[in-house]
Amino acid sequence: MITIKQIITGILGNIATSLWFIPFLSNFIHHIRGVNFTNPFKVFIARGVIIDNRYPNKIFIRSGVILATRSMIIAHSFVPKNNKVIGEKEVVKKIYIGENVFIGANSIILPGTIIGKGCYVAAGSIVSGKF
Repeated sequence: MITIKQIITGILGNIATSLWFIPFLSNFIHHIRGVNFTNPFKVFIARGVIIDNRYPNKIFIRSGVILATRSMIIAHSFVPKNNKVIGEKEVVKKIYIGENVFIGANSIILPGTIIGKGCYVAAGSIVSGKF
């Protein structure tokens, strides 16, 4: 069940995503939503980047990170009600993105991922695990 806090967090996330042309305002809104930045003013978030709308507090981003166009950082998996194939529990895990990391366009960072300092994620990648 979605809480009022998650609804507000989601709405703020959509607003932040649409304010890509005012970088520091977008970063500040993500910070208010709960995204854990070392320094929100030293992270570049491009147009159309989606940072988890339900659990932004599970995402940790260090300084010097660049999130290219339409990349996604998702700290949870959505499980439909009464799903017999993958179970009934939603997976929620923290994501850590280290200093000076580049996340390419259309990349997807999955729950539980740890991306170390200086990593380069190629465009269109789906990332899960520790790098």
